[in-house]
Amino acid sequence: MPSAEQIRLLREYFQDDRLADAELLARSLTRKFPAQQIGWKVLGAVLKKTGRLNEALKAERKSVELAIQDAEAHNNLGVTLLQLDRVDAAEDHFKKAVALKPDYAESLFNLGNVSQKRGRIEEAEATYKRALALKPDFTEAHNALGNMLKSAGRLDECVGSYERAIALRRDFLEAHNNLGNALLDLGRLEEAEVCFRRALEFKPGNAEVLNNLGTTLMGRGKLDEAETCFRQAIIHEPNFAEAFNNLGTTLEELGQLTEAESSYKAAIDLMPAYAKAQVNLGNTLRSLGKLEEAQASYSQAIALQPDYTEAYRALSAIKKFDAKDREVLQMRDLHQDNSLSEEHRCQICFALATVCENLGDFAAAFEYYSEGNALRRKHLGHDRALVTESFEKLKFNYANLAAKRLEENVITPAKSPIFIVGMPRSGTTLVEQIISSHSLVAAGGELPFVAKHGGELASGISTVNMAAMRQFREQYLGATQPKWRHHIYLTDKMPQNFRFLGLIASVFPEAKIIHVKRRTAAVVWANYTMYFAKKGLSYCYCLSDILHYYNEYADLMRYWQQSLGERIYDLQYESLTANQNQETRKLIEHLDLSWEDACLSPQSNKRQVATASSVQVRKPVYQGSSDRWERYRPYLNGALDHLGSG
Repeated sequence: MPSAEQIRLLREYFQDDRLADAELLARSLTRKFPAQQIGWKVLGAVLKKTGRLNEALKAERKSVELAIQDAEAHNNLGVTLLQLDRVDAAEDHFKKAVALKPDYAESLFNLGNVSQKRGRIEEAEATYKRALALKPDFTEAHNALGNMLKSAGRLDECVGSYERAIALRRDFLEAHNNLGNALLDLGRLEEAEVCFRRALEFKPGNAEVLNNLGTTLMGRGKLDEAETCFRQAIIHEPNFAEAFNNLGTTLEELGQLTEAESSYKAAIDLMPAYAKAQVNLGNTLRSLGKLEEAQASYSQAIALQPDYTEAYRALSAIKKFDAKDREVLQMRDLHQDNSLSEEHRCQICFALATVCENLGDFAAAFEYYSEGNALRRKHLGHDRALVTESFEKLKFNYANLAAKRLEENVITPAKSPIFIVGMPRSGTTLVEQIISSHSLVAAGGELPFVAKHGGELASGISTVNMAAMRQFREQYLGATQPKWRHHIYLTDKMPQNFRFLGLIASVFPEAKIIHVKRRTAAVVWANYTMYFAKKGLSYCYCLSDILHYYNEYADLMRYWQQSLGERIYDLQYESLTANQNQETRKLIEHLDLSWEDACLSPQSNKRQVATASSVQVRKPVYQGSSDRWERYRPYLNGALDHLGSG
């Protein structure tokens, strides 16, 4: 029988985390007193704590064998079995522990973990709550209950559980991280950022938290900070495939597509079965004009994950299918799958609509477009009154902006932006492709910086004064600086900057503004047939919503044209495609650029194109796309007939 001093020392070593000493003494006791449980029990705990689970299992089995009525021994053995993924055996021992000791909160907690792992959600919740009733300050149980509630989609409730865990233990890193993720899912990004930053105070180099913070910052538009977080996560965990993927997404948003391509490939090298990274890589390759490689990436994603609906939608945009292609049959099977979520069904509908249109089956394409749009509108919602109100605020506030406008003679711009605006799908990408074919012009693409830095100023939410106007100018030029490189001009073809022309004209007296117009019916139909990944274009999924938005856009543009006059250059898309040489020369002359023949071959422009038109602009300028909607006239019940050719 071990002496009282030996038992005291053994417990002291373990409690003080002197694990080597504890192991040495425990092994000595098991040799000298093999029929006494204490040595085996502590040895099992030490081996488990040092990651030697199979060795721990043997010691803990011996501990249970020597003291079959010891609830703690059963619990310890159950924990090791659970860590070894032997769930049934673990559950048996947790149940035995609770039978021996009904108020054993730790074993109830572990039983809850088993139920959670088995997907028995209601049982897990009840068991965690029983443990917490016995031990209200059980931090791990509060955190685990939060995880269970989150997995059940009860986000508001899970937030409360995580907050209780943190209140009990301020440095509970896992709970801080879990709370941040729940807040992120709820769209409460500012709170999520605070939560992740607080977690990093306790462990600055935690790669998982850095990755989650980066995701939050990306959602808040803080792309440079997000990039830094992902790079730090990779430094601390070089094999972190998800961080490489997220870094790629951030670099893509920053317009650094070649770097994004490399980052996605690094993620795939680390995790060859990473289907999401394959789709992201495909999107970047498509923007770079590498269409065959993009198609291969999308196909690989589908091979890895046959129900990956986003991959089918992306592939349908660049591949010409035969009706009997395996992937088309897979899409049709997925569409018939009643277990498919509405979001995934929506993606498949848009993919099948594109396939059917390319195959000439316009009746089927229309049905798929109708179903997909209805699902997308249901998911996003749309408030017409809010659109009208926001546009009226822009008009009302213009007088304040004009009164504080920056005069050209008080600024000395070495470089000048060119803003290309209009409705989405009106031809802005083609116009940017033409202009940026000029040697003095860099293509910026769809830049978010006017809305980000000037949206509140334009609508009167923030105070209009000279300092605010200058600050917006500096913020915009600072944010776009990496895009200019050695060029004198930079295009910004964010179509919806049409909303902010009053601000743009007031702050950038040197800037050129190109307004691209296209036939109304063509624009309306083109918007209706697009699945926009970003959620800001919520009006695009119902024809009457699009018509309402278009009318508000047209009304606002009339106001800007009356207010700004010749500052706005109107370019009709159909005239450009019908009279390419003449219209292109007029456009280049308006921009005060010397003529360069390259502007007549926009398809040869090797710039990166990260918009829905990335495939079309790789082709020579062609006519007829504005008549696309005519193929659907028989199914539209006259919805667009009144628009005529305007």
